[in-house]
Amino acid sequence: ITELDLDNDDHVLNYLFKEIGDLLFDKYLNQYGEKNLEKKKLTNLPISGPNQVVKLGH
Repeated sequence: ITELDLDNDDHVLNYLFKEIGDLLFDKYLNQYGEKNLEKKKLTNLPISGPNQVVKLGH
């Protein structure tokens, strides 16, 4: 693979690299969204004392 190959928009590897990049980006967005949702759930939990039971509703 040369720099000329990578600069050529019609080269088959450029298409594959773009596909891989798109898949990784989508995966990153999904993981980032899940982690943010998890953080929101954790920060919205009520604070309980040592002898209290926290009941979570759905």
